[in-house]
Amino acid sequence: MYRELDEEIGLHPRHVEILGRTGGWLRYRLPKRLIRRHSRPTCIGQKQLWFMLRMLGDESDVCLSTSERPEFDHWTWVDYWYPLENVVAFKRYVYLRALHELSCCCFPQQPPDPPAALLARFNLSLRPSLPVRASLTAGGGRALPPR
Repeated sequence: MYRELDEEIGLHPRHVEILGRTGGWLRYRLPKRLIRRHSRPTCIGQKQLWFMLRMLGDESDVCLSTSERPEFDHWTWVDYWYPLENVVAFKRYVYLRALHELSCCCFPQQPPDPPAALLARFNLSLRPSLPVRASLTAGGGRALPPR
């Protein structure tokens, strides 16, 4: 996580505090039209652990040009559920699961439910089998499990 944070936005461990992470792997598959069959190894999707971070550094610490081929050209603060509306469709359910699971890290008193209109618009639902089970750091009262 720290390597990607440095490569993609130029932040180091001193710039962030880990508030929590998803309790397990979140997976998505690429649509068939995006699978590059002639690449080795063939990538058919990804599995990811998601982290919720608190930024401790200044906004000026963000640097999008730390790598030879930057992944981003700008950044801005957004509403909590904004990523769900703006991510590519095949990743949307993973974003829903991650945001839902990690919401208790940002909103410990009362984690917000995703807006019903947003769920309806994209035909999404949180199945009852998706508990909020993010691991919290000391700030939230529980420690991250060992890796």
